[in-house]
Amino acid sequence: MIRNEAYIDNYRQLHHYGAYGRSSEKLIAHILPEVLELHPATILDYGCGQSRLVNMLQYSPDVRVYRYDPAIEGIDQLPVQRADLVINTDVMEHIPPADVDDVLADIRRISGSALFNIATAPAQCILPNGENAHCTVQPAEWWHARLQTHFDHVEALPASRSTKCMFKTWESQPSKWLLKKWWGLRENVSRRMRQVVGAEGRSAGRRAA
Repeated sequence: MIRNEAYIDNYRQLHHYGAYGRSSEKLIAHILPEVLELHPATILDYGCGQSRLVNMLQYSPDVRVYRYDPAIEGIDQLPVQRADLVINTDVMEHIPPADVDDVLADIRRISGSALFNIATAPAQCILPNGENAHCTVQPAEWWHARLQTHFDHVEALPASRSTKCMFKTWESQPSKWLLKKWWGLRENVSRRMRQVVGAEGRSAGRRAA
């Protein structure tokens, strides 16, 4: 885990002054099939930013979802010590090199099943301290090898773009059943997305009033 409070404070400022850290919501089409394959009962979004992705991944009312981000008040403490799945999207490139292994070890402690989406190029965003927001920029091969030092199985997945890489830490089990499950639950997830967006809109309306 990152223990440099001054570094984390850069992200507190970004979150305070505007919408930041919601790009992972665009990855739902890439991540949802993997979630349905694993069928976890608990999901933790580790380093979630302002994203609602984990809420969108709640494919059943019985699934418990949690959010954690050390730079956002209210979710800046780990809500659980164990989870069936940890998702970590657009996070690791923001971790200082000296802290990368500590963060990966913490994720592994929480779950042996994790899904990572990692940028491999500099960010457009500059932190308040003047540094590029992506402080650990490495190719996919480097990340693959680094993940293998913490997880028994690391499998590369198709990424959303050429400047990203995606990995999961459990073995794929493709089947016709999974395809049926995906199509059967797709509407449930779409409905959940509409509920999340609708709830946010109603909340914003009450604040404006």
